[in-house]
Amino acid sequence: MSLIGPVAVSPIGGHDMYLLSMSGDEELGRLFEYDLELLSPDPAIALADVLAQNVTVTLELSGGGVRYFNGYVSRFSFVGTSGDQCVYRARLRPWLWFLTRTSDCRIHNQIATPDVVKRVFRHYGQALFEGPLPATRRATSWSSTARPTSTS
Repeated sequence: MSLIGPVAVSPIGGHDMYLLSMSGDEELGRLFEYDLELLSPDPAIALADVLAQNVTVTLELSGGGVRYFNGYVSRFSFVGTSGDQCVYRARLRPWLWFLTRTSDCRIHNQIATPDVVKRVFRHYGQALFEGPLPATRRATSWSSTARPTSTS
């Protein structure tokens, strides 16, 4: 008896892809990482078409229900061919992973910590976040960061 049913992959950069295999790591307190092997009849998919694109893998569970795996393409490569199909590899990571790729110097004056977090996230156009933040916090006189990543 199989625990999984049909699998669907959303188009990536306008290209239809079919899932060949998937593996990944999920841990509490860490950013996930999913590696996909994908099939496509297109032998010339441009890297620029797929990098940083949002992708959803939909897995139908045999007991009913659906599991979604969603992330952004952070790595993409051509592996070879299988019959008349091209094989590609893609790595999916959460949006928050992109913040680990940047660094900047910032000074925050008279701002509470939750407001600093909102300010950092709003700096990036794709930032989608919601949810209650802790009760009103007292603003600090000032805080600074010296060349950290945006998640430090």
